[in-house]
Amino acid sequence: MFDVSLAELLADGVHRSEWWPRDGHETEREVHFFELEGETVWGYTARLLVRLLAEIVGVPVPAHVLD
Repeated sequence: MFDVSLAELLADGVHRSEWWPRDGHETEREVHFFELEGETVWGYTARLLVRLLAEIVGVPVPAHVLD
């Protein structure tokens, strides 16, 4: 376990995403990454962080992130 501030999560260049194929589907899923000092948060944890941060800063969450 590690601690990270909201400011670190919201800093420029920390968040990125990629589109990965979904097993057994023709569609792709957006996979989120937070590149922090010495750690990478990705997958469902990063997806939850995207939703949380959007709520905190008051921006709409894209519909595909809610899937």
